[in-house]
Amino acid sequence: MSKHPTDPGYEESIKRAEQAFVHEFNSWLQELVNVARIGTDEERYCASEDFPKKLFALCSKYAKTELRAFAELLHRKRVRPSLIVHQLEGHCDHSVDEIIKWKLERGMEAIMDHLHCMIGLPEHYENRLKGAMEDFLRVEILPTVWLQNSEPPTMKSVVVRPRKSDPDVVKRRAIVKQNLTVKAEGLCRLFDANNVPLPNSMKEAGSWERAYRANQYRQAIHALVSRDRKSGD
Repeated sequence: MSKHPTDPGYEESIKRAEQAFVHEFNSWLQELVNVARIGTDEERYCASEDFPKKLFALCSKYAKTELRAFAELLHRKRVRPSLIVHQLEGHCDHSVDEIIKWKLERGMEAIMDHLHCMIGLPEHYENRLKGAMEDFLRVEILPTVWLQNSEPPTMKSVVVRPRKSDPDVVKRRAIVKQNLTVKAEGLCRLFDANNVPLPNSMKEAGSWERAYRANQYRQAIHALVSRDRKSGD
């Protein structure tokens, strides 16, 4: 896992995540020990099916906590949004590989040792973890990168959505709601045609269409459109 020893906030977040992982893993591993010692064959079989799923959920929870902590670290360092996106994507891939190697695979070895049987780690678990983290990055993390305009994250800036009284946001969301079947690229043309301003973090692109064609903004635009479609405005 990537380490940043010069940042106490990141180190503390990872420490707490590791402690939570170990505590929860040891807790249900003890349960597994009891099943292996006094359980019936049927109970052991059920455990061999159930505990890998629990391990997957635990690894997924840890991975999300670690990625969020890394995103907050980049915000504190005032890294530009476009660079944050690039670093987060690379860190996410590396982090998932490390979690699969040191947590998912070793956790499966512990399960097999206690049940005294071979359990193959389903290949789709690795793909599911990678897919889940890509979705988490796209839906939960990246939108906050662009909304915060490179400012260090605070509780208020993370949870507060644009006010309904903001005429630019209201105008943009109205266009999205009136064109639910139009894809993001088409919506960008409509935004330009209706003079909808770009978010501050994308101003340098000059227009919505140019922003969409730029790799560093496209993912953020997809997230913004998705959020507008779900808004209650």
